[in-house]
Amino acid sequence: MLGIERPLSCIAVLIAMTMTPANVSAQAQSPWEVNRAWNAALSEGDAATAKRLTSRTTLETEYWKRVKGIDGLIEIYREGRANWMPCSLLLELLNGSMATVAYQCPRRDGTVRIWEDKMVKEDGLWKVAAQYVKTIRIK
Repeated sequence: MLGIERPLSCIAVLIAMTMTPANVSAQAQSPWEVNRAWNAALSEGDAATAKRLTSRTTLETEYWKRVKGIDGLIEIYREGRANWMPCSLLLELLNGSMATVAYQCPRRDGTVRIWEDKMVKEDGLWKVAAQYVKTIRIK
């Protein structure tokens, strides 16, 4: 034993703690990973993380006013959360500073929703452009 095992194990724990979706740098993440972290933040009521992962363009739109911002989206997620199951990626398309992420989310009632979210790169970081979200319900 060289006596370095304890400091190394502490470093490993600190690294693991900083790798949670809310703490991982959006720069190191793909658009899908950022989208998942954004959805998780809304589901968990983490307004600060959701806002950090939302594009500036979204924050300035009529859509944003209509849904009542982050708090409104959190409420929408809270209402439907019990019926949701894990989502899976269908498609991730990158085009410079724009990306499209399509994913499907089965629900406990037997329906499936397919979501298509637009992502934009702002200051080198992927952000969700929520005003362009599309959804299709499939039975």
